[in-house]
This record gives sequence, C-alpha cells and structure tokens, in this order.
Amino acid sequence: MRVSVIIPTWNGASFIERCISSLHACCALRCEVIVVDNGSTDATVVLSESLADVRVIRNSSNTGFSHAINQGLCVAQGDTLVLLNQDTETPADWLTPLQACLDHDERVGIVGCKLLYPDGSVQHAGGQLAEPLWDGRHITDDHPHNKLDFVTGAAFAIRRRCFEEVGEFDEGFYPAYYEDVDYCLRARALNWRIAYEPAAVLTHYEAQSSRSHLEKILNGHAQRVRLVLKHHPAAWVHAVFVPAEIERINSITAHDWLAGLAHAYFQAACATKEISHWRVGFYGEPFDDESVRGLLNALLALRKKAMDRAFS
Repeated sequence: MRVSVIIPTWNGASFIERCISSLHACCALRCEVIVVDNGSTDATVVLSESLADVRVIRNSSNTGFSHAINQGLCVAQGDTLVLLNQDTETPADWLTPLQACLDHDERVGIVGCKLLYPDGSVQHAGGQLAEPLWDGRHITDDHPHNKLDFVTGAAFAIRRRCFEEVGEFDEGFYPAYYEDVDYCLRARALNWRIAYEPAAVLTHYEAQSSRSHLEKILNGHAQRVRLVLKHHPAAWVHAVFVPAEIERINSITAHDWLAGLAHAYFQAACATKEISHWRVGFYGEPFDDESVRGLLNALLALRKKAMDRAFS
C-alpha cells in the first residue's frame, strides 16, 4: 500500500460522504482510507461505514485531533501518510502531486496542499509564525515564499520515514490547534524539509464547530503558548516572549480576549514540566528544575496581569 489517508471525524455527517467520494473519484493512486471518529452523535459513523473501502475506528468520546490522528497513523500501512480534514473536497487528483513532491526530493518529510475557500479564494498556501508571539499565519497570496514554517494539517502528507523519526503527534494540543505546526517544527529540527505543493488543490469548507467564540480563543492561545515553550530556550522566553506578551495584554481591551490569555497562561503553567520533556531529541535536554520554576512563575505573573486588566 503506497498511500494511507487518515480522516479524523466529529459530527461530520454533512461532509464525510462528499469528502470520501471525491477522494475515491479523483485519486489515481491506490490508497487506504481510515476514518477515526471522535464520538460523533450524528450519522458520521453510519455514513462512513456505508462507503466502500473505508476502515472506521470508533472512539466513545472526543479524544482530540492529535489522538485521533495517532490512532490512524499507528494502523496505517502506507509509505505515505496523509492527514485530511472531514470538511474537504477535491475537484481533481491531489494525491498524485503530493506523492510526486515526495518522490522528487527525499529530503522532504512533509508536503502540504493548497486549500481554497468555497468561493475559490486561497485559504492556505503554506504558513508562517509571526515573531515573537508565534501567532500562526496562513499565506493566502498563492506565491512561492522562501520562509515556510508549516503547512496545515487539514491536508498534508508525511513520508513514513519522517513519521518514524519524528514520532506521534503531541496529544497535549487538546482538543486542537497548533499540533500541525508543532509537528512541522519537530520534523525540521531533525533536518526534514517542509514543502508546499500548489498543484495539490482542495476546497476546505471549514465547518463551524459547536464551540463558542470564547472557547476558541481560550484554546488557540493555550496551544500557542505550549508551542512557544516546546521550541524555545527558557532564556528566550523570559527575555523576548514575556515582554511581548505584556505588550499584547496592555493593548487589549476586550474582556473575553484577556480572559482567554489568562486561561492560556494558567494551562501552560500547569503543563510546564510535562512540556519540557517533549524537548528531548529535538532541542536537547528538558528544562532543569530551576528553569521550570522560573517559567512557571513568569506564566502565572502573565495570568495575573491579564486578569487584573480584564477586571479593572
């Protein structure tokens, strides 16, 4: 089996048939399709199981994007492992260009797609991290960029050898956001190239979840801070990131944004020691106890500042 496509699902009944049918109709490569369902309460599982050549793994609850992906990766048989969101559709063969990109350069470990909005405008043509806060930014001008930090996990392919070296996705990015960025950065740290293939085109409907606007803010910032701690030395966090976060806090007036930041700092503070152990194999040893205490105190101080501003 050359290609395995892994589709994590959650209440995706309005999308999953169209997603898989377009995959089967347009794909010139033989591939296995693995659906990992995170406790859907609609007809997602029934619809998935009714489609030909689809393997369904069922979870009783929502275990998060990374956990679902890891479940699929662990059983996939392909030499190329493709992650695909349930709310995507392709009008043409997009797997062949992805595979060709990997075949052309053995240094490429991950290759991403061009994602379009339903109106045909570009949603994603690679991604960049804005320094020093590390806000993720999708490139949308559809021109080649020299600086490419990541490609979106909504649709990207991983070379098996890259997966074997980088390992599983970090399930601490729960329930979602920034886990794909983290994976790309970990691959780059092991000298794999991240590529963007504009000939691999999909439409991404970007389905709206039931989470509130505030929940999305909470989760997005929490995962951003986790990403920063995983990929920077403690001295940089204190000298560069913390002052930048203070400047951001001082510039915000919206209560929900400030509350979201406060929650993000607290969540990262609780996980500081656990986060540091992910650094082994990518950035040397984990933080020592003194560094962990220093980061913990800095994050709690940021939380207090955000809360004070929110309720002042």
